[in-house]
Amino acid sequence: MSRATPTKTAPNGQSDNSNAPELKDLLGPLNKTLGTLDKSFEAINKQSEKLSSVGPNINDAEKSLNELTEKVKKQEKKQEVQVQKVKSMIQVDLMDKMGTEMQAFIEEEIKKQIALQVREQVRDQLKEHIPLSLEERVHGSHEQVVRVRHALQNSEARRHNASLETDNLYDELKVVLKPDGTKSTKWPIDLQTMFSYTTAMLRDLMRDYELSDYGSREKNLNRFMSHIGIRFQLVQLPEEGQ
Repeated sequence: MSRATPTKTAPNGQSDNSNAPELKDLLGPLNKTLGTLDKSFEAINKQSEKLSSVGPNINDAEKSLNELTEKVKKQEKKQEVQVQKVKSMIQVDLMDKMGTEMQAFIEEEIKKQIALQVREQVRDQLKEHIPLSLEERVHGSHEQVVRVRHALQNSEARRHNASLETDNLYDELKVVLKPDGTKSTKWPIDLQTMFSYTTAMLRDLMRDYELSDYGSREKNLNRFMSHIGIRFQLVQLPEEGQ
């Protein structure tokens, strides 16, 4: 009779003998039972040999054989009960170990997630209380330098444009940059060119510089002239009937 020793199989198909000591202890009673059964079969063989030597006493032989048969059946039942008991013990033990290992795994994962969240919260708090990184400060300083440079250029352009009078209509207008630091594609080269702009062209020019539309060509023209540094204003002629 072969004896099967249960083993735990890992996910990769290899046998896991980590529970070998525990299984050895649990299988001890089963081994004893199997040993008893072996002795029973030995007794049967001896009894058979004895019957053969006694002679043709059929009744005694049949009686002895029946007794041994009943003894074997009882032993088999006892063995089956013992095997089931061992199986139950093995299953309970393995489930306990699996539960313990799973709980440890879950606790470890919880610790990892907590540590990750703590690091993120600390990083966010540091951003609120600690000055910007060197790279961010350099980038911010560069943008600030660019804005200052644009402001200086616009200030110089307005200073030049402020010197223009009505008899300087063809003198070049110094470019005042848009809020984004670029030159408008609609920038007039001089006052005469600007005075020739239509209402729609003036509105587009005002939009480039994010200036409000005043509703009339003259008001928009005066507003833009003031924005670029021109000191004089156009006189709006009254409409007929006024």
